[in-house]
Amino acid sequence: MRPFFSFRPHPLALAVGFSTLVVAGGMGLSPVAHAQQATNSSQAVDAEIQNFDIPAGPLSRVLSQFAGAAGVAISFDGSEFNSVQSEGLQGRYTVEQGFATLLRGTDVIAQRQANGDYALQRTGMRTLSPLVVEGDRENVAGPIEGFRAERSSSATNINAPLIKTPATVNVVSSDMLERLNVRRLDDILQYVPGASPGASGGALTNTFTIRGFQSSTTRGGNLGARANSVYIDGNRPAARRYHFDRSLYDRVEVLKGTSSVLYGTASPGGIVHYRSKQPEFEASQELGFTLGDFDTRRATVDVTGPIGDSGVAYRLISTLQKANQTFTGENHSNSYDDRLIFKPQIAWYSEAGTRVNLAYEYSEQENIADPGIIRFSDGSFGFNGPSLVSDQSYSEQANHIFTGSIQHPITDHWSTTLAASYGNSNVEALWDTANTRSTPDKGELIDRDIIKFETDFDHKEGRVEFEGLHQWGKVDNTTTLGFTARREGYNTNRVQSSQRNSIDPQNPVFVPVADLGPYTRNMEWTIEEKGAYLQNYAQVGEKLNIFGGLRYVDVETDFRNDGGSDNAIDYSLGAVFNQNAWLNPFVSYSTSLTPQVGTLATGEPVPFSEGEQIEVGLKSEWLDNNLATTVSAFEIEQSNQVESDPDDRSLSIVTGDQNVRGFELEAVGKVAENFTATAGYSYLDAEYTTSTRYEGNRPVNVPRHKVSGMLNYSLTTQSGLWDLGLGVVHAADRAGDDENSFDLPDYTRLDASIGWQREQVSLRLAMENLLDEEYVSGSSGVFANQGLPRSVFLTVDLEM
Repeated sequence: MRPFFSFRPHPLALAVGFSTLVVAGGMGLSPVAHAQQATNSSQAVDAEIQNFDIPAGPLSRVLSQFAGAAGVAISFDGSEFNSVQSEGLQGRYTVEQGFATLLRGTDVIAQRQANGDYALQRTGMRTLSPLVVEGDRENVAGPIEGFRAERSSSATNINAPLIKTPATVNVVSSDMLERLNVRRLDDILQYVPGASPGASGGALTNTFTIRGFQSSTTRGGNLGARANSVYIDGNRPAARRYHFDRSLYDRVEVLKGTSSVLYGTASPGGIVHYRSKQPEFEASQELGFTLGDFDTRRATVDVTGPIGDSGVAYRLISTLQKANQTFTGENHSNSYDDRLIFKPQIAWYSEAGTRVNLAYEYSEQENIADPGIIRFSDGSFGFNGPSLVSDQSYSEQANHIFTGSIQHPITDHWSTTLAASYGNSNVEALWDTANTRSTPDKGELIDRDIIKFETDFDHKEGRVEFEGLHQWGKVDNTTTLGFTARREGYNTNRVQSSQRNSIDPQNPVFVPVADLGPYTRNMEWTIEEKGAYLQNYAQVGEKLNIFGGLRYVDVETDFRNDGGSDNAIDYSLGAVFNQNAWLNPFVSYSTSLTPQVGTLATGEPVPFSEGEQIEVGLKSEWLDNNLATTVSAFEIEQSNQVESDPDDRSLSIVTGDQNVRGFELEAVGKVAENFTATAGYSYLDAEYTTSTRYEGNRPVNVPRHKVSGMLNYSLTTQSGLWDLGLGVVHAADRAGDDENSFDLPDYTRLDASIGWQREQVSLRLAMENLLDEEYVSGSSGVFANQGLPRSVFLTVDLEM
């Protein structure tokens, strides 16, 4: 089968070409003589387009930070502006454009003096005190109004417009998250083209696929590659199993394709990037309550604001949830998802431009590993079946997570960032479930596995980064040099007992068992990763934008006192040509390295996996830039796929290589007055190209065709603001296992939501699976997860 693309850039050619651009930009080379540069230095600074990321706060402080970042001096009476709030400034501006944007709507202008300094002067047209100055650019880490995001940093590591980003990035806004009533990552990926849920073992162990490659939110075991697909603010989650609770995040971004240059060792299909809510200088208090099916009860407190005039802002988010999870279509009280979250944060912004963010999260999680429904030998599924979990099962986890970052301007053109995270999670659990490795006949008894265990997981990660802005002729460069280090360690003690042929899956009876006694087995693994990277985003003239990067990564793994090591130079190069609103073609090529933890039957460690992707596409904006579309075609290859050995699940086997060719289409934005929409289609031709067991087969849970869309209508009336949303998801042609012994049934799901808001009160009624269709959301072969049946959830938000 011929690939989409026969072109394969030579690594050396890419490296030389990119390095030439970076070195030229980094040295600030220019055809203008140094003497002339010195003479006109202040004018050059004023005319230079720079990248700004000034946080919200009092206008006096925002102006000071802007002047410091721009490398100019400004004089004004600060007391006159202390009561005026500004939303800051994000984006690329000249000095004059930046001042004009920050002062828009006031009676004040920034006037350049003869000595090159700036002074604020009144025009006498309007009064200043009652006005709030708004930034002209979207904050890439903040909330989004509506469905459409205009900017993202997930694909380039800087604040860049999506229309100028040579990669496919799907952004799920806070508005869309509310309409989906997100409980798990599955709920988000249903509406992202090219992404789909997999088989989950519980609320905290979601598996999923992006562009045909399986990933998971859970770390380690003998499938260490699962750790490399979900990120929070650029870092891996600091807990092995994590809740990803909706209350903590403003938006979720899905970056498609290999991303090792940006994030280190990573899955070739793509990553999911959560963006945390941050402290704000505008005070607000919000209480949220949710009631719904499956005994769902949630309460959230979100309070933020400044601490006096200290330049410090705080945020406190706390959430309590009691709910039952369901993977069988029925409400089972012994399959629950309870959590308590407490997360205080502080942020400090100095007039010199220094930014400090500190956060601590404590969370408790109680949930059950639920195998879901079973598939019988006649091909039928046990839809709406009984719970295959005993009443004595439990799992209790406590997380302590610390994160911090310091950003500081070194010179007029260079800044540095120091970021670190530390997390510890401890689990005590008893999993008592039905289990089988082959599809049973109806009425046939299957096994019962009882596992008692305790685990301890430690995460340490640090990053030092230097970012500089340079101009070389008509090329504006943003160059980033960084160094990273990560160490994760996992230790578990367990004891296990099995009862053969003891459970009827259609009518399970779990007879209480005695305590299993002391632990008899120990397993440990560690991953240590070090990396250095150099990347550059170049704006060449007015139409061409180029992104490229190189990363050296060195990884060591240890599993059962044996380990492996590997290193690689991963690279990425992409370009987008912005001809006009509707014609913005892009192309990119990238590679990845994925570490894998495990042991082969020979006693050797599993090899690491390598991937590469080439992608071409077209980005467009329509209807006066209110609607954005992205069309892309791509091919991804990955070597050394690894999975559990069916003869001994404590060991691993290398199944071979995988190839995915595909096509994606996404449209998001405002389609008419009062109408907002998002829609997507993906075609994935996924195949194991060389494999000891699956050659020529399709990977499990990857739909060849997927269609999704949501339309929202809003209307302002005397009674308040109303909105009505309707969504649809259709998935077709999915393999039920890697052996391709059966296919999962196609399904179409309809969702809806109704919202009302007036002053400080808002209500939302979210309804999932309106037609109550029975469908399989993901399969692990014998067991499968049944999609949520018709469900209704009511959320009330009160702003204080």
